[in-house]
Amino acid sequence: MRLKDKRPGIFLIRESNTSPGSFVLCVSENCKVSHYIINKRGEKYQIGDQEFKSLPDIIQFYKLHFLDTTTLVEPSPKGPIVPPESPSTTFAPAGVPTAGGELVIALYDFKGKDEEDLPFNKGDILTVIRKDEEQWWTAVHPATGAKGAIPKPYVEKVS
Repeated sequence: MRLKDKRPGIFLIRESNTSPGSFVLCVSENCKVSHYIINKRGEKYQIGDQEFKSLPDIIQFYKLHFLDTTTLVEPSPKGPIVPPESPSTTFAPAGVPTAGGELVIALYDFKGKDEEDLPFNKGDILTVIRKDEEQWWTAVHPATGAKGAIPKPYVEKVS
């Protein structure tokens, strides 16, 4: 198991094996792995009695609020932070540019899986040049000049 014996707060979100269309938030908590069902209700996601607009919103909320015995700390290095989008997901229009580029900071390491991905490390500052999809943007790494796709849930806007 990916989370067994990990420090408290290490997590991943996966598709539910028993409830089609739903997801499961798996979290390492006090020498055990807890599983929290996330139900898709129309355009919203529900976990317990809380409703959220997106899976990344759930992650951000539980970084500040306790689940049972811990908050979310960081995603499992061997698991997805957010599962692949379902076919029913609607994306923003392709190629939506950002005015002058938007600076974001990496919250987690991203090694990339495909040739078009832009690998980065936690703490790197990137410039978003286009918001291609709801969860995938095109960015430039100013330190290297490399350009590629980045997962939106892995970054946060620099204020």
